[in-house]
Amino acid sequence: MEKDVTQQQGRITDNLARIIQIVQVEGRSGELRVGRGEGINAEIGSIGFTNGQIVFAQIGSYMGPDALNILINWGKCVFVFIPHLTTGPLQRQTGPIQSQRETSPIVPQMRQLSPPQTDQPNAASANSAVPLTAVPRATMSVMKAIGIIEKAGLPRLYRQVILAIDGRQAVGELIRSINCTPEEMSQILQTLEELTIIRVVR
Repeated sequence: MEKDVTQQQGRITDNLARIIQIVQVEGRSGELRVGRGEGINAEIGSIGFTNGQIVFAQIGSYMGPDALNILINWGKCVFVFIPHLTTGPLQRQTGPIQSQRETSPIVPQMRQLSPPQTDQPNAASANSAVPLTAVPRATMSVMKAIGIIEKAGLPRLYRQVILAIDGRQAVGELIRSINCTPEEMSQILQTLEELTIIRVVR
């Protein structure tokens, strides 16, 4: 496992919880392998996802929610995401798991980003969606932004959006130029804003 994490094009993050959140937001399926430290101090863990839901977590002798509680508190570490995993750890868990901590940095944020399940879905979604008249503005150079997007393993559509952002076009104009749905654009902009790549002037 340690060799997998450090040698298979492993990427470095300063906040593992943010990487976990991105995988959840994107609804990905696969295994996130993580590691930190060296030699006898090395720690290796893994988290399994099915359509963005965490279905397996392990670090050392800890499994399930206990392992997830440990991993979401990791700071700087190396990670590798292996998509569409059909064998291995993902089969050990029968359903989604969550951190048991109410103060988890992942669960509250995901409740805000996920479509709310209420009797008035349109009104609830409108509260969390980015307004069509809002203007996204980059906070860094395009090259640096693309580097962060690639390190986070985000789809090509994210690069298209950051290339289209010029500080003048509103969200509605970006949707037409990129040819995506308002929901997709709202999700992309929220993720980019969380990564501090952009700020959205509402």
